[in-house]
Amino acid sequence: MLSVRSFLVLCSISAIASEHLARIPLLKKSSRVNIIHHQKQLQQALFRSQENGGREILWNYDYLYLGNITIGTPPQPFIVLFDTGSSLLWVPSKRSSLARNSAIHKYDHSKSSTYKKNGTEFVISYVSGDVNGVLSNDVANVAGLTASGQTFGEVLDLSHLPPDIHFDGILGLGYPALESSRVMPFFNNLIDQGVVPEPVFSFYLNRDENGTVGGELILGGSDPNYYTGNFTYVPVVRRAYWEIKLDNVKVRNKSLLPYGGSVVIDTGSNAMSGPISPVFALHESLGFTWLPDYGFVIECEIISKLPPINFVLSGKDFPLKFGDYTQKAMTTDGPICLSLIFPDIYSEFWLLGEMFVGRYYTEFDFGNNRIGFANAKQ
Repeated sequence: MLSVRSFLVLCSISAIASEHLARIPLLKKSSRVNIIHHQKQLQQALFRSQENGGREILWNYDYLYLGNITIGTPPQPFIVLFDTGSSLLWVPSKRSSLARNSAIHKYDHSKSSTYKKNGTEFVISYVSGDVNGVLSNDVANVAGLTASGQTFGEVLDLSHLPPDIHFDGILGLGYPALESSRVMPFFNNLIDQGVVPEPVFSFYLNRDENGTVGGELILGGSDPNYYTGNFTYVPVVRRAYWEIKLDNVKVRNKSLLPYGGSVVIDTGSNAMSGPISPVFALHESLGFTWLPDYGFVIECEIISKLPPINFVLSGKDFPLKFGDYTQKAMTTDGPICLSLIFPDIYSEFWLLGEMFVGRYYTEFDFGNNRIGFANAKQ
C-alpha cells in the first residue's frame, strides 16, 4: 500500500509531467464533406447528382476538429486539420489559384527569413479532389514546439476542393513511410530534435453537439483528466497508416469478422469504412437497405432501437452506439437516415474516424508502435 508521502510524490511527478505537455485546443467546425480519407470510393454513394435520377442530399453535416499552427519567421498563422491518415504538412501558397474562400491564410515565403527552397513537386488525392504544389522548408511551430528545417507543401492549386472547407491546410501525423516524397513529418521531427518529452500524442474529441470545447490534441503524452480506466494497447501492424489488428466485429453477439482483419485509426476522417463483404453483412444484420444514391439507409423512427456495433481490439469490445454510426440528412424529398459506415472497394482494411476517437480517448505511441484506447469522459 502506498504511504501518503509516496502518493504525494507520485501526484507531484504527474503534475510536472503534465506541465511539459504541449496542448493544442481544437475548434469544432461543421463540415459538409469528408475529404481526408484517401480512397475516393468512400462517400461516392452520398454525393450522386440529380443527373443520375437520385434525390439530391442538401446537407450531411458532421464535424472536423481544427487547430492553430505557425510557419516561418516571423510566424505566419494557419488553421489546420490534424490528420493521422496522412503524414505531410501542407498549407496554401500565396501563389496559389483559389477556388475556395479567399479569406484563408496563405504562406508567403518571401516574408520568412528562415525559408529555404526545395521545389520538388507533389500531388495528394483526397475524396473531394486533389491538391498539388511544391515542397518548401521553414520552421514550423505548434503550441510552442518548434520543428526546425521542416519540409512542407506549398499548395499551388486548390481548385478541386469544395469551397466550404473551413480550414487552411493539413498537418499529417502518420508514419514517415506514408509520404511518397519521404518527407519527415512534423511530429517525427519534434522527436528527432528532442523537443517532446515522449514520442506520444493523444486526442480528446468532444462529440457533444452543445459542447463549447471542441477537444484537445496533446503532444508528448496523455491527460488522465480526459478518460476513465486504463488504456488498452494494440500494436501497429504496418508502419504507414496507424493500422492495428482488428479481432472481430460483432452485433448482438453475432460474429461478422471471425477471422479478423485490420483497422486504420484516422482523425482526418469524419466517417468509417470497411471491405465490401463484411460491411454489407453488418448492415444486413442491422436492418439497413442499400440504395445506390445514398448508401445504407434505415427508417428514422427505429434508429434509436439499433444495437451497438462492437469492434474487438486486443480481445476487448469497443462498442459504438447508434448515434455514433448513423446520421439524419435532409433531401429534397424530406429527411433520410443514413449509416456512416461505408463499403470501400479499394481497401482490405477498416477505417475508424472521429466518431470512434470521440468515443474513446486515443493515444498514438511512436516509441512503442502502438495505439491505446480508453473510455473518453463525455
